[in-house]
Amino acid sequence: MLFKFYMTDESKTLPNGVNVYRIVAARSFGHIKKCDFGGWLQYAENLSQLGTSWVADDAIICGESIVSEDALVKDSAVVDGHCRVSGNAVICDQAMLRGRVYVFDHAIIGSETSLADQCSVHDKATVFCTPRWTNSQSNIGTNISGRATVRGNATICGKVSIRDNALVEDNATVSESGRVYENGRVSGNAVIRGQSSVCDHAWIMGETILCDRAKVAGTVRLGGKVIVSGRTFITGWGMQSGKTEYRDKVISGDGTLIYDRFLKKEEEANVS
Repeated sequence: MLFKFYMTDESKTLPNGVNVYRIVAARSFGHIKKCDFGGWLQYAENLSQLGTSWVADDAIICGESIVSEDALVKDSAVVDGHCRVSGNAVICDQAMLRGRVYVFDHAIIGSETSLADQCSVHDKATVFCTPRWTNSQSNIGTNISGRATVRGNATICGKVSIRDNALVEDNATVSESGRVYENGRVSGNAVIRGQSSVCDHAWIMGETILCDRAKVAGTVRLGGKVIVSGRTFITGWGMQSGKTEYRDKVISGDGTLIYDRFLKKEEEANVS
């Protein structure tokens, strides 16, 4: 086999003490020309000698991670741990992958996105997130972690948190500070934004929109053109579909109104 790159003597030490080495193309392939300098590897095995996969610019692949097939890691991105990046996937900007993350097909991970644990992003999903602080404000939390999956043509952006066994698929969008966790599922053309969240075994689908501080939990299914806003909390069980709007309400899964926050606000305003 004719190697496509080799490691140079140019090295640098990462903050964790790991040494990585600059690579250079040994032959022309894809868009890479012979003698083009690439990014940094800890081991030659971090980048496959087959296909057109490449690490460019100041990007780093280290640990036991492997980038293969036609995947590209560029800019200042870091792939660490036991990650696998393959297909035509692109990891760019300042994205960070660590743990056993899987990114493949035509997925794109960029901006300052942080992926960890055993999550996966594939198909044509795009993830462009920014740092998210944990509740203690002491650490930057990951954007996608646990065994969460993002696939299809899903779009993920902002300071989102998708974790545990959550699933975001199809043409769904999770943005701003939206959260999907536990076994929450978002599909279809659904949009999760603001500080809204989907958890437990709730499934948001169709053209449903969750915004503000809305929360859907339990085994609730929302489809159609449902809009959930304000501080609405929907839990329990049941399916709601069609064209419906909930704002500042507490509702059981079968659609029963338990409490209307909006009316409460009106009463308080009238008293004052």
